[in-house]
Amino acid sequence: VEELKGVAGVELLGFVQPNDLPGVMRAARCLVLPSVWEQWGVVIQEAAASGLPVIASHRCGAVTAYLHDGVNGYIVPPRAGEIAAAMARISRATEKELLAMSGAGVQLASLWTPSKLAAYFHARVCERLATDPDYRRSSRTSNRANGQSA
Repeated sequence: VEELKGVAGVELLGFVQPNDLPGVMRAARCLVLPSVWEQWGVVIQEAAASGLPVIASHRCGAVTAYLHDGVNGYIVPPRAGEIAAAMARISRATEKELLAMSGAGVQLASLWTPSKLAAYFHARVCERLATDPDYRRSSRTSNRANGQSA
């Protein structure tokens, strides 16, 4: 990150308050998340949903769902040279290419919305409860330990 300070066209924003995020995304050309480790990185989904191309480290969990390399951005190792090369590709992209990346990102983001994820996990838990007596028992035991009725 230190290597990018002072580079023309690069803003190092760090954490952005949720209320400020839509404006930041509207003003950006792409999102760069070069994390060395990021269990998920919800901002990748947020950027894809807003139509921003994304450059993210392969160490961010969300790239598996919301980023297809070369389609709506680039998946890179968390090293300055590879990040800079991907940023240069975005900078050189034509408006037509950026629009295609934008559309692909929006489409990918729509595959797993919060409500779709909740429905998916609810269905999996219900299936498990219906078919696995040990899981049902452990759920009741866990609820009782937390002061909830079974």
